[in-house]
Amino acid sequence: MRPTIAGLLAAIVSACSTPGASMDAGAPCTAGTTTVLASDAGRLTVDGDLGSSEGIFDPALVFALDAGVLAYSSVKSLGDIHTRVAVSADHGRTWALAADVNRTQAATLASTDAKECPGGSCSGTVIHEVSSVVFDGDEPDAQRRWKLVSHRYLVKADGTLLYQYGNLALATAPAPQGPWSEATTLIGWPSPTAFSSADAGTLSTSLAGLEDCLVLTEPDLLWRPDAGLDLAAGCVTSGGGGPHIRIELLHSDDHAATFRRVGTLVRPEDVACFFAPGTAVNVNAPDLFVWGGATYVSATPDVVGRGYRGCVVFQLAGPGTAALRQDGGQAARLHQLTVDDGRFSGACTASEGLGALGILLPHATFDTGRHFAIGVTQRLPP
Repeated sequence: MRPTIAGLLAAIVSACSTPGASMDAGAPCTAGTTTVLASDAGRLTVDGDLGSSEGIFDPALVFALDAGVLAYSSVKSLGDIHTRVAVSADHGRTWALAADVNRTQAATLASTDAKECPGGSCSGTVIHEVSSVVFDGDEPDAQRRWKLVSHRYLVKADGTLLYQYGNLALATAPAPQGPWSEATTLIGWPSPTAFSSADAGTLSTSLAGLEDCLVLTEPDLLWRPDAGLDLAAGCVTSGGGGPHIRIELLHSDDHAATFRRVGTLVRPEDVACFFAPGTAVNVNAPDLFVWGGATYVSATPDVVGRGYRGCVVFQLAGPGTAALRQDGGQAARLHQLTVDDGRFSGACTASEGLGALGILLPHATFDTGRHFAIGVTQRLPP
């Protein structure tokens, strides 16, 4: 399935490649501009971040109330990944740890899948990763104005990653420093365990157009003043040679109590043309952001057997729409970001007001003790 942090760590141990396929690359294409980040370029650091022995990853930026806020994954090991929040008072030049939003928890989940979970249950740890944080300025409850969504799922004791045994989880707080609420199920889906769907505000398969989504992952939130919350996420489907992933756009008019589907935002064919013909490519890890009054989405090509390979920035045709700005009858690819040595990279993020950073480009390498890092490109969108 998707190459999450836990998936990459598992690959380090087992030396296996990421399965899955989608669109085959066809005619080559280019972006309006390209940024190639040096692998040894500046990396974002968080003062007070202790215990992230494998590094930090999955950044999500927002600038609100004259401060920068960063949600990210603290990676200790395969079965120990959780979400932290950092704050910046100088437009992203420096960051300080503000809160641990969630924690890894031991769990035993009942399951109807006797092959995956012999004896009727699976045990392991529930981890949180690929988070997004947002300030919901229209929220009437001051204790819930800061919202953070993550993908939480079970990692079995033997290291098997059960992505479907999870959900998109929501935590809320009055401020980035907290106190953060216990996670609740924001969006769930049917799976062999009730944990995936119990008490969910929205079931993905109840939304027309998402019936084929086995899992929603890599969620990203964007608040539009007086218009509600947009949520972009990767939709993982099966069939035709392996998992396929596209990016879907959802919307909430009730402060994340429920969501409706807007439409498919980015398709594999929108990014496949950057790769050699015959290369199987998915697309995942969206980041919605507003810059100069326009709305953009960064999307990450996911190449079968190689994982994430940089980011491509698109402009939405209008706020809240799932249509991308067109150029010559296809989505206009405004910018491409990669790392110079071709390593695993992607899940980019940007936020107006944090110009000292530009677009953040996370990347991973397996030849050092800390495998995960967040690269600072200083490239301003778009």
